[in-house]
Amino acid sequence: MDIVSQLKAVSGALKQVELGILETHLQHCVQDALNSNDASEAEAKIQEIVQLLKKN
Repeated sequence: MDIVSQLKAVSGALKQVELGILETHLQHCVQDALNSNDASEAEAKIQEIVQLLKKN
């Protein structure tokens, strides 16, 4: 049972890393795309995030 607890802890830690990376991406790349005058760039970033959310 100890291994199960360790696996859950690692899984939780990885989820936190994933959320941190996503937050940084949203704050920089996506914000830049939305602030640009290129609607296709903004749409591409929106679709990228939608696909990420569908995987989870």
